[in-house]
Amino acid sequence: MKVLAIQPFLKGYGLHPVAGGKDKAALEISRVLVEMGAQLDVLALPWGVEGRNSEWMAQEQMCLLSPDGLQARVLETVSLPDAREAGRLLWRFLTSRGCVRRPYVVARDLVWRCMVDKRRSIRKALEKSRPDLLLVHQTGSDVVPIAREAGFRGPAVLVHHSTGASSFAGAYERVVFVSAHQREELVRRVPSLKSRSEVIRYFASDEYFAACDPGPKPAIVFIGILDTKRKGLDLILDAYDACPELGSVTLHVVGEGPLRELHERRAAEGGHPVRFHGRIGHAGNAQLMAGAGAYVMPSRGEGLALVYLEALCMGVPIIGYAPNVEELGLVLEEDVGDPFQADRESPRLLAERILQLTSPSSRISVQARRRLAERARESFSTDSFHAAWRRFFTATERELT
Repeated sequence: MKVLAIQPFLKGYGLHPVAGGKDKAALEISRVLVEMGAQLDVLALPWGVEGRNSEWMAQEQMCLLSPDGLQARVLETVSLPDAREAGRLLWRFLTSRGCVRRPYVVARDLVWRCMVDKRRSIRKALEKSRPDLLLVHQTGSDVVPIAREAGFRGPAVLVHHSTGASSFAGAYERVVFVSAHQREELVRRVPSLKSRSEVIRYFASDEYFAACDPGPKPAIVFIGILDTKRKGLDLILDAYDACPELGSVTLHVVGEGPLRELHERRAAEGGHPVRFHGRIGHAGNAQLMAGAGAYVMPSRGEGLALVYLEALCMGVPIIGYAPNVEELGLVLEEDVGDPFQADRESPRLLAERILQLTSPSSRISVQARRRLAERARESFSTDSFHAAWRRFFTATERELT
């Protein structure tokens, strides 16, 4: 089977040292396909309906998927226009307002936009790959209608990683969700997806399966990119402002981003016990979690936060995005912590929940946390993730191709 995978970033093994949950999952799914004998090509495209491709590569290269040598071909995204497109480009230049006053700047921008045109990237990728299956990791992308216009008639599969709902989900033969609440939300909008979709949850890396001694401890951990307020670090600092008693609980912040300086300044001005670690890798994350009484990320939206699974595999209860926390409690049949609704609940309530889980009198005992770690490790291992995707691809190839 030949597969063309549309992925958000080239952050796979050997290409980039930093990867988010979606990237890690996409990488492991790629490994499964190659292990099954598929010929895999990868095309990097932007998340939504942008006409220009921000993920650009001038020529194809091989991507190492794992230390054992599994590879996929990464296709180029930059290409030159054909004669017809060049004619249109010249006409746009001649009719643009700035062609007289700033001819070089206008010509440069027009040529660059044309070279990274997403539609041409997709068309050329289809011509080169000749795929039997289109696998899309970009939840909001319009790649399927563009591929259909370009003549692709094979089945398309969407891995619905992100929160919210794809406007193009109905165009796919199969949709795989990373959480049940995400699937339910979209099935309400597109009822026909009920029979064409399933849920395969993420996995935790091996570092979170190390020996641990979970228990109520006066420390909490937050791990996330510090580029927007979506992950909710500002809400945790609001909780410290609202509740002086939280001064006895140390907050460890892992991550980088443009808002780090703002958060550091705010924590220092409030005199809060907050330590910023930057990026420290999975081993460092696991070490911090081993010394924490709770993992706190009161996110304003998630498909399924991978870091919640990692915390649970360490026996650390979570406080976070309500649909994720409630679903994980049902899956594991354990008390996994507390949901928090960022748009409705107060910083004081968040503080009270943190104090409850980190105090010696926490309702989740040491024994319960050990049981939680055991159940989470059974459910969220890499092996179980690979097995679920092997079953999916076997059934999909048999039914659709």
